[in-house]
Amino acid sequence: METLKRVVTPPLSLHDPKTDFLIGLRGFFVMQSFLHTFLLVFAPASVAHSTNAQEVLHSSTLHKTLKLVSILFWNDGIIYSAFILLSARTICIPFMKDRTKLSIAGSIFRRGIRLWFPVAVALAISTGVLHATGYKYIDDFAEKTGNISILVPYKIDNALIYFNSVFNLFWVTTRFSEQAGSYAFPGQMMWVINVIYMQRLVPPLVKGRNVDADEKQFHRVHDDGYQ
Repeated sequence: METLKRVVTPPLSLHDPKTDFLIGLRGFFVMQSFLHTFLLVFAPASVAHSTNAQEVLHSSTLHKTLKLVSILFWNDGIIYSAFILLSARTICIPFMKDRTKLSIAGSIFRRGIRLWFPVAVALAISTGVLHATGYKYIDDFAEKTGNISILVPYKIDNALIYFNSVFNLFWVTTRFSEQAGSYAFPGQMMWVINVIYMQRLVPPLVKGRNVDADEKQFHRVHDDGYQ
């Protein structure tokens, strides 16, 4: 009975139950991003704002219906915005619970570690696979299927270009999408990581505002006491 109880009882979570909805929203948008990528490759006319949907005049009723639904359920603009907003909301949670310097430093440090290595590994895997299979087959696939919405990823030829591509993903502060690391990744969507990484500056800014507000309140109280 004890073993059955341990299996049935859910494990303790470090997350506040009040923020569980953020995990649900993140999973929902992950499913949307998968649908967007899948349909953009195999049924581009069913994705709103894609090149096929805008330039191909004749499409089936099914494609038109899916394109209408895609405005809400696999819209790339909504997906990108949702991940950026959810990330900004998540990084502030530890700081809102514990408004100390250690909490701020921990959030900034952990976000860097959680992003640097996964991005480097993901870009290395995708580059290795593309080098092994070749880039030409993407052009051949697009030409045979009439898909004008997908682009051939940027080719990373050596380790120096790879290092610079990964480094710039965490260094560039403007024109995030116009960099080799984003163009080299299938789907050209790695620029979102750049924006999410920049959000590590949010808690220090909030902390600075709170400190300024506390100092103003302190001086106001003391000034009133002297008068």
